[in-house]
Amino acid sequence: MAAEVAEADAPLMYEGEPVYEKFEELDVAPRWRSGDTLEDLPGQARFEEEKRGQRLVASAILLKDGSLTRIELEEPTGVEKIDAAALERLSGWKLNPARLDGEPVYAKIRVTPWIGYWPQRVEGEVPELPEEAKALGHNGTTRIKGTVAPDGSFVDVELLESSKSDIIDAAVLAAVAGWRFDPPVRLDGEPHTIENSYSFPLSQVTGGTGSMSAGLRDYTCSAFVAEYDWWRSVNPGAEPDDYNFRKFFLGLNVIGSLGGTVNVEAFKSMMSGFDRRWDKAVERCRKKPQEMFVKAFRKS
Repeated sequence: MAAEVAEADAPLMYEGEPVYEKFEELDVAPRWRSGDTLEDLPGQARFEEEKRGQRLVASAILLKDGSLTRIELEEPTGVEKIDAAALERLSGWKLNPARLDGEPVYAKIRVTPWIGYWPQRVEGEVPELPEEAKALGHNGTTRIKGTVAPDGSFVDVELLESSKSDIIDAAVLAAVAGWRFDPPVRLDGEPHTIENSYSFPLSQVTGGTGSMSAGLRDYTCSAFVAEYDWWRSVNPGAEPDDYNFRKFFLGLNVIGSLGGTVNVEAFKSMMSGFDRRWDKAVERCRKKPQEMFVKAFRKS
């Protein structure tokens, strides 16, 4: 379980020393090591059945030995047994200390578990790659955020990150505009709202699944070349290494070539070989657009 570093407006001190409140200030950020997690708190099963749920927000100061002090519920659930159990479990946590210049330092952490039922989408479709985008080779990830209102509608939708394709972004925004969820209900039975973000990686290799693994077998060279060339055109300063599909395919090759072994020289050799094969696969795909990308790479 990861621990998030909390942010505050005023500098925080503990025993005369600064308490670090942002990940970027640290060389090593704190992470959970042992103790009972905040899952399966008392009554969880019943809340799931009754479709009630909400977030609990707790904060604490992480000491240099990995223990916690000044544990507070910033946003308690209001259900006494849940809040009491959360505090009890947090008091027994041990984390890997936060470090700066190799030395442990104090850090403020925040944990934000969801307790109970998360409202499920009951209407609306997952965004798909438009045919117009396919024809032009557009691909990328659109990230949005919105609010599930008490009546279950998805409102106040904002674009957090553009795919760099207006066609894809518009398709995503149009799709999520029709979403409806189970009406969100707090643990105490009162209606409330939920904010959440969603990412949609859309390309011809992901298809309608969002999974490159699922679509790789049917990914043609023509689709690959169109998408790769378009990506490079809208990211002129980027290196090929930055292309998401290349990262994914490299990962497959690392797993397949090295398995569970860790050998620096073997890794360097594999990386050098991959770079050459990637470039040759791009060339082969340009000459044989109907061939599958996987086959083109294997023959490179």
